[in-house]
Amino acid sequence: RRRPQPHQWITKRNFHTCRQSRSHLRLRKQPTETTPGTCTPRIMQCNQISATAYNKNRDIIVTADTGEDSMIVVWDVNSGTPRKTIFNPHPEGVLALDINADGTMIATLSKANTPTDQWVTLWKWEEEEACFITAKMDEKVDCMQKFIKFNHNQNEFATTG
Repeated sequence: RRRPQPHQWITKRNFHTCRQSRSHLRLRKQPTETTPGTCTPRIMQCNQISATAYNKNRDIIVTADTGEDSMIVVWDVNSGTPRKTIFNPHPEGVLALDINADGTMIATLSKANTPTDQWVTLWKWEEEEACFITAKMDEKVDCMQKFIKFNHNQNEFATTG
């Protein structure tokens, strides 16, 4: 029987991001004088976390996972609560993501079995209909893409395998 790996804590003010074994993520409020000895889970991504990004201008963390019932969650770092949850962003989940410099758009790269089954999606996460544009990977791409990154010019991004 495998023993669970120890938690890895990343602190930001009085909230912690907890990376548990199998890469599950939940934000917990650190115990305070008003709530002695308690930790309140906010939300939990049930699949393996496959991608994260932080935007210092908006003070948000974006997480995504792969697998059944995958999701993208935009977390408010100060309160530890989700600001937006996007359910089933891609059929098999998100392999990679990035957030632009002003924190208004998220680019995701889908997990897939073949390069031609991969999709790239831009999300305007603050809008009601978050999906802005989505496109299938070009047939000329002959290897699986694994990374996506916005340029400092907020209208450009690149993928690489």
